[in-house]
Amino acid sequence: MTALHHQPDRRRGYRGVFGVLIGLSMLAAACSSDGADSIALEPGAGPARITLPGGETIAIAATGQLDGADPFTFEYSTFDGELTTLAAVGNGKPVVLNFFASTCVACIREMPDFEEVANELAADVQFVGLATDGDRPEDAFARVLETGVTYPVGMDPDGQYFVHYEAFGMPTTVFLHPDGTVAQSWTGALDSGSLKNKIQELLL
Repeated sequence: MTALHHQPDRRRGYRGVFGVLIGLSMLAAACSSDGADSIALEPGAGPARITLPGGETIAIAATGQLDGADPFTFEYSTFDGELTTLAAVGNGKPVVLNFFASTCVACIREMPDFEEVANELAADVQFVGLATDGDRPEDAFARVLETGVTYPVGMDPDGQYFVHYEAFGMPTTVFLHPDGTVAQSWTGALDSGSLKNKIQELLL
């Protein structure tokens, strides 16, 4: 996939329904499965569950709808079964937000590089991964284990974060300042060297 990026346009607000539909359709086309086993976590629905290698089962909490809320302070579900926010996880640091899907080959290929840089720059930057594209929690979690990722990872099951940050392909990485404003959104795989250069240029 050709890498694309854009700077945030501060003149635009949240996308309307038309933009949401376009964003989700492009996401599905960019890196998709047949969708037969996909699930979405919806408010009021029973929690999805993942089973850890030792047999422990964790319930993934359902979240609400963004509806114009600030995604930086909007709760999402982690693979620990907890609800948290990007602001809380970032804890005053810049945040590197990586969108991935278990069916996306390019996403899986870059995840070990992200883990490497996340460890190297842990004192200065916080990495967060969000599984999207209607991923099942158990499939996304399996990819996290497979790639050795240890930075915080959670679920964006219906693509709310993905659409809000104006991503349109997979993988997409969003570079966020400590206050949650977007420094840049990048669509396309990044190796460790390119990722470090971007962080130094945009966030540090």
